[in-house]
Amino acid sequence: MNKRVLVIGNSSDTVCDTAAILQTEGWECTRLEKGKEALAQIDDLMPDLVVVQTGVLDMPSSEVCAQVRAATPAPVAVVNADGSDGDREALVCLGRGADVYLDLPMDPDLLVARVHAQIRRATRYGPPLHVRGTLGFGDLAIDLDARQVYLRGKPVKMTCKEFDLLSALAIHEGRAMQARELLKQVWGYAKDCRTRTLEVHICRLRSKLEADPANPQIILTVPCVGYRFCRS
Repeated sequence: MNKRVLVIGNSSDTVCDTAAILQTEGWECTRLEKGKEALAQIDDLMPDLVVVQTGVLDMPSSEVCAQVRAATPAPVAVVNADGSDGDREALVCLGRGADVYLDLPMDPDLLVARVHAQIRRATRYGPPLHVRGTLGFGDLAIDLDARQVYLRGKPVKMTCKEFDLLSALAIHEGRAMQARELLKQVWGYAKDCRTRTLEVHICRLRSKLEADPANPQIILTVPCVGYRFCRS
């Protein structure tokens, strides 16, 4: 599958060239001039890489980095294309979520190598970005494409959000996921939102999947953090 890249910045030749270079490598590139526009579409675009140009017109590049990082685990590459103070800009952007800072002009082969290195690192060491297929956990199977759950071979009826929550936990099997992270990923809630929605849905999942919901073995509570999915 071709990699998807989102390029955020104005329509300068530099941005077009950056996207063009990646397109020659088989990337599917989407160019959006405004940071707010890109952030509004990022969930639908599901990029494997986000390229942020310094000097984004409607908001600071560092703020774009911070909001992109909150919205997606995809690597964020900042391209210094407007002649700004590279060291200072790099320090701010890297501190707010960017993974790599690139000064232009740059040899196209080096740009491609840097991009591939970030994707390789994210794929090898980070959580899967866009998992497809079926996840198997003993008696439990989760078909991500068909959005269907099977327990001991029998389908389990779930609401849309119950399936989204279960998938988010199962994809990150063994990892303690913060409650606010799940609220943001599944419901799009702000990090300071106060709601019992998550707890209610966890209880519903346990009632459908656990042999003893009062003594869960699959969806565990991690005190002061959130929840962890364990292979039963």
